[in-house]
Amino acid sequence: MTSKTVLIVDDSRLSRMIIKAMILEKHADWEVMETTNAEQTISLMNTIAKPNLITLDVNMPGMDGLTLAALIRETWASVPIVIMTANVQESVSRKCTELKVGFVEKPITADAVAKALTYME
Repeated sequence: MTSKTVLIVDDSRLSRMIIKAMILEKHADWEVMETTNAEQTISLMNTIAKPNLITLDVNMPGMDGLTLAALIRETWASVPIVIMTANVQESVSRKCTELKVGFVEKPITADAVAKALTYME
């Protein structure tokens, strides 16, 4: 199987560490990149090839994950995006559907990460 690239966008260092560790435990040859906010993500997008999957937190300082998802869609229309959040309001779920992005509830568990990976192309 070819190596994949996953981009994790979350302001929580612990969340990023857990997601990365769980992915690499099962897929040691994959590349896992991390950013902590929208600004870092946007500047990284200018320097990398389209990843196979992006996981986004909703509640981050500055631009929130849903706004960032819409922005990412302008550059990478087909990249699979999964919102991983503890913010499980109906409005968040509805916005995910509108943006055609996946939705996985935190806490981050092996099952949650496995579910996020099912959205990958």
